[in-house]
Amino acid sequence: MKLSSMMKLKVVIICFVLCLIFFTLILFLNLEEKKQNIHKNGLPYDSLHWQNSRHLARLSNGTFYMFYCNGTYPNNYIDSARTFDNGVTWRHWQVLTDTDWNYCPSVIPDTHDNLHIIWQGDSDTMKIYYNQFNCTNGTWSIKFADADDYGKMISTGAGNSFQPTMDIDGQNKLWAVWYVDLGGAKYRDEYAYSTDLGGTWTAAGWLDTDDIVAKQSLGMFAFDDNSNGAYVWTGTHAGSANYVIRMKKYWHANDTWNKYTINVSLPLGYESNQKFASVVCDNKENFHIAWWDIANDDVYYRMYNYTNQSFTGITKIDDGGMPSLSIDDQNQVYMVYEDSPIDQIDSHFYTNKIFFVYGTYGSWSSPIQGSRTTADNLVDPCAHYSRFPVNPLSGLPVNRPTTGFVYIYLNDTQNKIVFKAENVTFSKSEM
Repeated sequence: MKLSSMMKLKVVIICFVLCLIFFTLILFLNLEEKKQNIHKNGLPYDSLHWQNSRHLARLSNGTFYMFYCNGTYPNNYIDSARTFDNGVTWRHWQVLTDTDWNYCPSVIPDTHDNLHIIWQGDSDTMKIYYNQFNCTNGTWSIKFADADDYGKMISTGAGNSFQPTMDIDGQNKLWAVWYVDLGGAKYRDEYAYSTDLGGTWTAAGWLDTDDIVAKQSLGMFAFDDNSNGAYVWTGTHAGSANYVIRMKKYWHANDTWNKYTINVSLPLGYESNQKFASVVCDNKENFHIAWWDIANDDVYYRMYNYTNQSFTGITKIDDGGMPSLSIDDQNQVYMVYEDSPIDQIDSHFYTNKIFFVYGTYGSWSSPIQGSRTTADNLVDPCAHYSRFPVNPLSGLPVNRPTTGFVYIYLNDTQNKIVFKAENVTFSKSEM
């Protein structure tokens, strides 16, 4: 039976519509894959090492910036990407340094929407460098062509300096910390601060002067709304070869750090090896701390209340390692971590997955797998956290979601960084 001209036209239209739907679906699926992949060009395994670095920053206009290590050892450099649509599409931004042993970038925004970046770079010996990007006029405080390793050196003492991180308090005071190799398998944490948004820095000083030090490293700051702070790090103590998690308190009123440190993790005599602490602060002056018990491959949590100066008990969250914390405006804490099947620090030769939990004041959800079901090795999760900048109209911290959280991790099999958002919303007044 011959089809009429009208029927033929209908068949052609139907076929065209079906083809259009098919190709639209293919394009959509392709975009869904791309929207989370920040970088695909053969990243090194340590592009997000170490865990104490803050790799993500969000500004008041909603733009996310991400800084990471790129290149092949020893020709590593600091690279960056950004997104204008809350992570749907990422674009390569700028290379910050030359290719000479540059590692461990950490970024923090201030209340004026400037980005402050710190990293370790080689200058005969390994030193700590700083630079600032003014997002209003699009300029760097230190021009690349004029800089030594493209930044201002803020670690000036003897010895190699490693693994810096940074935070900012409510007075716009920048705090930077790193560890120094003293030789003889001994390390100490050194810090400096700036009261003029990175224009000048104090001479570096020690944060652990009360201890007979063996090893101190991997430190991290957090500050509350009153600019009181907590400094949490990995360290050993006289008479013990085991690593424990330790804390010092900063009192803004008299601008001093406590003379004595506090042991956060399991007792000193416990046969364990506890490292990679993460700390955040809520709006009720509670400091939330997580860490990895490497010897037993467990992730732990504890909370410290600044007002009454007391700790909650220690809670085992799950098997796993490399925890990283975030918090939303409802004071819900999020912990993202990798599932580590073996008891080793370096998990880049195994098949790990990314999980997260959430809770308020010690009541936690069951573990949720944040990564897709895949045979790839997924490591080094890094949650986004910062209390600043603050919206001048609403008084709300722009960097902290109303609900949910975002994080990145490294797909070590495919050598790419992946961005994930878990039920995240931002208040319109914060945009």
